[in-house]
Amino acid sequence: MPSLPLDALLPGDGSTPRLEQRDDDKDAPTPLTRSIWSFKLVAPLRDIRDLEQDGPSPKDFSAVDRLHQRILDLDRSLPSYFRLEGTNWKWDSHPDCSWLVPTRFYLAKMTCFSLLALHRPYIFNRSKSRTEALKASLGLLRIQNLEFQGTHPTSWKK
Repeated sequence: MPSLPLDALLPGDGSTPRLEQRDDDKDAPTPLTRSIWSFKLVAPLRDIRDLEQDGPSPKDFSAVDRLHQRILDLDRSLPSYFRLEGTNWKWDSHPDCSWLVPTRFYLAKMTCFSLLALHRPYIFNRSKSRTEALKASLGLLRIQNLEFQGTHPTSWKK
């Protein structure tokens, strides 16, 4: 697979961008930052699809557990400005970051969806998968509720 692009700052004057990596502590996130993290969070879905070829009752569930841990590790490694819990609100009022708040909800939903997709095939054969799938489903509903509560009433009323 090709490597991910370098997360550099966008040029302000239309010139070629600097080839310095963006510093999470000093520089505002960019739409490219969002795309890179979206790509990273979607990557386990390919492995989940490959696991499903073994059917709903593989001989060894260790691959499922390793992938589960990988999804959780990815979620923990999200920069604080992309997390719903322990959020760094520093960039929320930045004029170039109007997309930041909706992205938090999207990335959190991607993590829950990945966990749900991972455990869904095994819910009838493994109690741990039933529990994890249920927790992921409830997490999705919680995030959607938070997102709905944060929207302005005129955006959903007819």
